[in-house]
Amino acid sequence: LPRFYLLQQSSVVVDSIDKFVINEVRKSFQRTILEDLKIPSSKFIEVPHIRSHRFHIQAEQLIVPSITTALLNPFGCIDPWIFDFLRGEFASSVGTAELSGPKYIYISRNKASKRRVLNEDAVLNHVSKYGFQKVYPEEYSLSEQIALFRGARAVISPHGAGLANLVFCYPGTKVIEFCSPKYLTRNYRDIAHFAQLDYYIFAGRNIPQAPIKAMDFDIDVDISTLDSTVLQAGIKPL
Repeated sequence: LPRFYLLQQSSVVVDSIDKFVINEVRKSFQRTILEDLKIPSSKFIEVPHIRSHRFHIQAEQLIVPSITTALLNPFGCIDPWIFDFLRGEFASSVGTAELSGPKYIYISRNKASKRRVLNEDAVLNHVSKYGFQKVYPEEYSLSEQIALFRGARAVISPHGAGLANLVFCYPGTKVIEFCSPKYLTRNYRDIAHFAQLDYYIFAGRNIPQAPIKAMDFDIDVDISTLDSTVLQAGIKPL
């Protein structure tokens, strides 16, 4: 998406482009986003997500917008202009309405295969005293997710893609992100910084894990430490 924005800002006339080479679209929300950008699906060439697949294209002219990944970006995962673009491009899609959902949301990864909270029932039982309710972002449409996060006053979540929606939160929203002590990243901290959110990183307990990548480790939350963090964030019991 940031690379599409760079294309828009260039001297290239987007409508004159015959084909757009993109990663394979495997999720419905990806299709929705592309539709919002007003690019006809007939112009897409999707590259399969298969490492062994060799893909070749021949063109009279090939336009390649700059890569904007964290490896090349001194700000981390996101530049201020990327934040502004995403917020401006998609927040308007839900108008001024807010989803009539919870204001204190706990994002669950219980349906995921990695980075789950091992003692989630205990965590939910505790944070429910502060008004937090469990949500699964994947059950919401794109516009509903935007509205949900825009209406949130506090968010607790294990590290995961659902936190990309922090882009749409109002300034001052409280955010507590759970991470494994073996995998602490700045991705969502940076988004929270640009969005002027009140952000807290929370490292889980160091527990034995299967021999997998650290970024996939499940998380075990110490309840007493969580309670201290919630109070530090200024979130009060009901």
